[in-house]
Amino acid sequence: MSSSSCLIFNPAAGPTDADTCLKEIQAQLSADFSLTVYETTPDRDAEELAQDAIAAGFSRLFAAGGDGTVSGVAHAVLGTAIPLGIIPTGTANAFANALGIPNAIAPACQIIRQQHTRQVDVGRCNGKAMVLFTSIGFGAEMSHHANREAKDRWGIMAYFIAALQNFQAFDTFQVQLTADGHSLDLEATAITIANTAPLTSLLAQGPDQLIADDGLFDVTIIAPQDWTDPLSKFTQGLAISHDLLQSAIRQQTAQRDDITCFRAKQIGVKTHPPQKVMLDGEVIGTTPAEVHCVSQGLKLYIDSSHP
Repeated sequence: MSSSSCLIFNPAAGPTDADTCLKEIQAQLSADFSLTVYETTPDRDAEELAQDAIAAGFSRLFAAGGDGTVSGVAHAVLGTAIPLGIIPTGTANAFANALGIPNAIAPACQIIRQQHTRQVDVGRCNGKAMVLFTSIGFGAEMSHHANREAKDRWGIMAYFIAALQNFQAFDTFQVQLTADGHSLDLEATAITIANTAPLTSLLAQGPDQLIADDGLFDVTIIAPQDWTDPLSKFTQGLAISHDLLQSAIRQQTAQRDDITCFRAKQIGVKTHPPQKVMLDGEVIGTTPAEVHCVSQGLKLYIDSSHP
């Protein structure tokens, strides 16, 4: 049996009963690990608990919750040799899905029990760890309006409902962007700076592939040419969404004049007016945003068959 393992458990994540969820995780892992559980509270988040666990000498950490929980624990272990296991129990679980980790507890725990690890990239956005992506503009607004009550009731559909409710009122904004020393000025409705992302995160799907261990971010900028009236917003929104989905399915770069894609290691974004900045599913403030890649800075338990 392996010792010195700590589970950071978010009881508020997802719609499943917390006690039932925790008992199943403990049952799945107890044969292989001596497990200590730290539960998040409104006063103590996942990052703080993970820092406490590291200070206490735990040699491996497991995160049970949604993307916010995983991101918080990742921030604590970033740059260390401590491996992180992910048990997705949140609403979207986008990072787990992108890495081929199942949403069900039993198979997710089985991956941890295999003890096969892989180094992946991680980002820092305004000083905070980023495992998935940073979204500026419409994507951040959509997440902001998908509140906890809606997530509990509708699950991942809460994000799409929020998009339908808010895209008509959303306007373009001015952008000053720098990427590895190059500058770009334009108008946009959405900017996504991705380390990796699942298929459901359409606004990140401009490039041919999202690669989690290449030392670069994949940037997708949505810049509609006519975003002035409800009809044009609706028709362009549908067309852009369709092409981004096709890009992801076919693993081909989106070919539209209103979609710009590129890869870079360090990116700065200023906007007028200021726009919300969403980091791994949580709004952390407003622009400006500075994002840089820490190449292979995170050690994760991954299914050995995952590419």
